[in-house]
Amino acid sequence: MKNWKTEKLNDYIKVINPSVIVILAALGLLLVGGLAWGLMGNIPQTEKLEGAFYSSGDSGVCDYVAAIVSAEIAARLEEGMAVQVSPQNADSETYGYAKGEVESISQYPASRDEVLALLKNDQLTSDVMGNASGLLVIIYMQQSDTSKSGIVWSGSRGNEVEIKPGTAAAAQVIIKNQRPIELILGD
Repeated sequence: MKNWKTEKLNDYIKVINPSVIVILAALGLLLVGGLAWGLMGNIPQTEKLEGAFYSSGDSGVCDYVAAIVSAEIAARLEEGMAVQVSPQNADSETYGYAKGEVESISQYPASRDEVLALLKNDQLTSDVMGNASGLLVIIYMQQSDTSKSGIVWSGSRGNEVEIKPGTAAAAQVIIKNQRPIELILGD
């Protein structure tokens, strides 16, 4: 007959098995990593826009993007918000994105003539405006002397991309940067 103290000791030793310790340590590290990401991580909330590059001067550098948006989307935008722009001729996963910021948002629906004056191309104006009227959003592209396009890119391969006036662009305006813990606890 075994002593009850010996049985308890045997059960205790089984719980402290090295594989159990490794599993508990891994779970602890996972919890610490998740907590660190929740407190210091970043989840950007974005609004998507479609537009086209254009040049404001005779230099040929595409320093702006024009986009037409609904009043609902325009209400969420503010001047100075950061924008990530992906030209049609450059995949964002390969080249990164061009960096810009919202320069202006029109107060009234944009006229066809107003957009045509910027883009200087009738078909491109029709493509950007679509079928519905909307507000004109102008995105200023950050300038760079080291890239072929003359604008700043998030990745070094973007410096190889050449952008010509009229190049279609998909843009994401960063409305808000939110920490993951705020999704659980609220603002």
